[in-house]
Amino acid sequence: NYVAPLVPPAGGTVTITAVSQSISTVTQSVTVTPTYGNAILQGNFAFSTSGKQTANSASFARAGSFVADGNGNLTGGLEDVNPTIYSTKPISFTGLYTVGPDGRGTIQFCENTTKVCKAATATTQFRFVVRSQQEARIMDFQSGSTAIGEIVQQPDVSVFNNAGLSGAYSFGFAGPSLASTEESAVGEFVADGDPGSTGTGHITSGEVDVNTGGVSAAPVAITGGTYQVSANGRGTATLITAGQTYTLAFYLVSASRAKFIETDALPILSGDAFKQQTSVAWGASSLNGSVVFQTRGFAAGAAVADLV
Repeated sequence: NYVAPLVPPAGGTVTITAVSQSISTVTQSVTVTPTYGNAILQGNFAFSTSGKQTANSASFARAGSFVADGNGNLTGGLEDVNPTIYSTKPISFTGLYTVGPDGRGTIQFCENTTKVCKAATATTQFRFVVRSQQEARIMDFQSGSTAIGEIVQQPDVSVFNNAGLSGAYSFGFAGPSLASTEESAVGEFVADGDPGSTGTGHITSGEVDVNTGGVSAAPVAITGGTYQVSANGRGTATLITAGQTYTLAFYLVSASRAKFIETDALPILSGDAFKQQTSVAWGASSLNGSVVFQTRGFAAGAAVADLV
């Protein structure tokens, strides 16, 4: 029996050939065109977006997770939005989604509820395009805001505990600062994985470089912090430096990646942390070969981006 792939093949068509079980030389072929459908989104996913509110150009960000059933329904949704839109943290939601034959789709959230979502009661609207079974690009599609981000599959829910965040991680966060100017922070931290099973993990060390409004400061040591991960994959964390304590929520994608969002009033920083691939001493040879990199941000009231 032929089972159509969830991701249509290159070229868009497939030739199916049936062979007679009684006479092997007798065959019949037919050409079919597989398309995308709702089944492409199935399982646990984390997501994040960041952008601007159109009324006042104020920045905002969101990060969260949901379970897609493969039939157009979202359950178990949780998200953190900064600035917050409800008094509860995190915000619970259910949702609906559709995936068209070309891989483009829509998502609706019914926020601050666990009831079955209906299109008429949806509070947030998105459009997205599928990249694979594991990833999609997503954007706000509603009046009042513009934002873009991604949806990423959470392949292993067994890491949804404190031990799921363990080791050295590199991170990059960006958003508006305390002075309402743009801020970028890049650095690393070391998480202990809560080896004592105390219910609280600890940030044992780290360092961060911060650029606020185009002014770069000297690297600052991360002197400590704590974190906790719930069974739904959402965690909370603090990163402590001499001049500032970052209060964050995060959603584990895997033991090697997490999506972070700051939950203070300001700064509104968000981004990803990735587990470092090696624990040996770093040096000039650590960067060797061809590298692709991308940056984006703001300068003198205008947006800028580089892709090399």
